[in-house]
Amino acid sequence: MKKSESGILVLLYLILIGFILYFTLQSGTINFADAETKKTIFLFGLLICIIITAKVTKSVLTSFVIFFPVLTQINKVLFEISDFLTLPPVLILAHFDLKIIGFLMIIFFIILFDFEKLLSALKFKPVLFYTLFIISGLFTIVWSMDVNSCLAYLPTIIQLPVAYYVFLQIFEQDEKNVWYACWGLIIAALISILFIWPDYFGIEIFSSLVAGDNHKGDSAESVRARGLVGRSAIALILLGLIPFCYNFGIYYLRKYRTWVHLAGFMLILTLMLTLGRMVVAASLFGTAILMWYAIKQKVLKVNIAFIVIGVIAFGALAYFLIDANGNSVEAALTRDTWDGRVIQFNAGFMNLIYSYGFGIGMNNFLISPISRSVMGPDAWNFKAGTTLHNDYIRIACEYGLAGIFFYATFLISTFKAKNEAGIANALVRGAKINIAVMAISGLTDPTLNHDTTLIFCGIYLAIIKYYKNKSSPDYLLKMATKYS
Repeated sequence: MKKSESGILVLLYLILIGFILYFTLQSGTINFADAETKKTIFLFGLLICIIITAKVTKSVLTSFVIFFPVLTQINKVLFEISDFLTLPPVLILAHFDLKIIGFLMIIFFIILFDFEKLLSALKFKPVLFYTLFIISGLFTIVWSMDVNSCLAYLPTIIQLPVAYYVFLQIFEQDEKNVWYACWGLIIAALISILFIWPDYFGIEIFSSLVAGDNHKGDSAESVRARGLVGRSAIALILLGLIPFCYNFGIYYLRKYRTWVHLAGFMLILTLMLTLGRMVVAASLFGTAILMWYAIKQKVLKVNIAFIVIGVIAFGALAYFLIDANGNSVEAALTRDTWDGRVIQFNAGFMNLIYSYGFGIGMNNFLISPISRSVMGPDAWNFKAGTTLHNDYIRIACEYGLAGIFFYATFLISTFKAKNEAGIANALVRGAKINIAVMAISGLTDPTLNHDTTLIFCGIYLAIIKYYKNKSSPDYLLKMATKYS
């Protein structure tokens, strides 16, 4: 183990001691049925896994890239931003906070910080344009409706470039960390099956993993699957993982192709149980595109009759599983949310016009009097603290025309980025398509408004950048050959 990593290992031991002291001193008052307690226990177990893996691999950073994605499934809040900043009541409802994954990203950014490497990393066009997008948001502080609302969003919006820099530095230290990071993403996706399926169908011994009852309901109400992090959060996690992980398995784990298809099948069904229409549609679209590439390159063999039968069987099974828990599939598909979305979109455009194209201020949509005037003071957004459900209109109205320009350029430059390493083409393609999938979901949801999805984007950008000028990815070639 490198001396530079020994300090991190000591820190992990200190945190482990802190956990032990916490459980010892609070043993008489701990409520093991409480969701936060369950998250703490999982974190304790995960910390032990990180330390053991670090000792076995002789690298804390390798252990980190394997287990960090798993933390998205147990993303415990460390503190609320409202504890430090005075925020409008509606933003307190929105729960702006710093969670454990965001905190760790910032900590590792500080540990790995090197000014020259940072400048070099920022030359990658997608990250450069995203950084300019952040800067355009910072400029809006000058004329924003509430400065604290802008500042409250900074810990979230910086997660993409921070994650990109952290993972790029770890990859550049050793290429095998790219391989381990991919496995970490796969593990994070598969864990969702454990957190969702038993609870969704009310199996008590497993339902205890998730707080509350087993969510049984009648056909008039949607019973939407969730994990320890909640329904919308688990949907975003799966959205940010499924296409990339399935693509990785198709190309680099050919020896286990049957298991790859089974895992992909289960994960798509798991995502469907959340009843998020756009996240499911975007994930299916991205996965289909990646499969088309695999068929075109003869990595997958295709039989039209088999595909048709498979699609019909899959649809029937999905229908049965959703309906089996008291849902009306028809109601889930046709539930009328479009009128409310249109009103939100109109409010966004009115805010953009009001600001003369300069934007009302980063993270100011919910506190804008224009929003309340158009949507009405009793709109669901203001009761739940949920922002505009379209990333592009939200960005345009808050960041202005300059912000949406840099954001669009960030996405376009991501898809145009090239790489020189032939064996890594599929890996890079999977990263690009998964970013595209999250961007598509952003048409009807604030998808890239969350720390989890922004961090996934940062990881994928680090993979794209790492292989951009690497002509001989020896370790990836070695592993692909081993499992082909």
